[in-house]
Amino acid sequence: MGKLIVKLQSKEPGLVVSLVQNSLEAALAAQEAGADGLKLHVNLNHTQSGGKTGTLAEEKERLQAILERVSIPVGLSSPHTLLRQQIEEVKSLGFDFVDFYASDLPVSSLNIPGIDKWVAIQPQFTPGMIQAVAKLSNVSVIEIGFLLSGNYRAPLTVEDLARIHVVTQVARAEGKPTLLPTDRFLSLEDVAPLFEVGVKNIMIGVAVTGLEPSSIGQVTKTFRQTMDTTMV
Repeated sequence: MGKLIVKLQSKEPGLVVSLVQNSLEAALAAQEAGADGLKLHVNLNHTQSGGKTGTLAEEKERLQAILERVSIPVGLSSPHTLLRQQIEEVKSLGFDFVDFYASDLPVSSLNIPGIDKWVAIQPQFTPGMIQAVAKLSNVSVIEIGFLLSGNYRAPLTVEDLARIHVVTQVARAEGKPTLLPTDRFLSLEDVAPLFEVGVKNIMIGVAVTGLEPSSIGQVTKTFRQTMDTTMV
């Protein structure tokens, strides 16, 4: 079990920063501002923000530069399936975890040792399906990725809180930590209500941080401070 998983399972709030560009400057800014971990990407074309990354081979040099310079855990994600041998390569590069939608993570990759697997659930998942994923022994984290793409950067709603609560309750019953990504435009005022429905781990991304390293650092710092001072 990686040290980031230990943090996400603890009583303290966990903060991960997701980057849509594999920028060393942005990674260092997030780390300095208090992020507990980073998520990088390959095969990404984030049309809403303009963030884009190449294939694993094309991004390898940039990925290695970040892994060599930061001291916090780093994971890798892709909007497309990576084959088992590719995930084994990701592990060999020094990544701590991989993060995929449930529909994109091959079952054959679950038993690769030495790298944590985060699984993002999707809008069609019923509580029973969430439970089935949470029961898998090699799944470390349930990412609450249930928001429809058409709602990108929309404000978080009370309906969202209800859906989030269902996920956190099901995952908690199976002993798995949850993490909420910011596909919505999450504000600092949303933190306390999220804590009330069982969310204590948040992954802020470009919808909240923007693309520039200075913005990523500043937003990470404010979320760190707000999360650390909000009653869990």
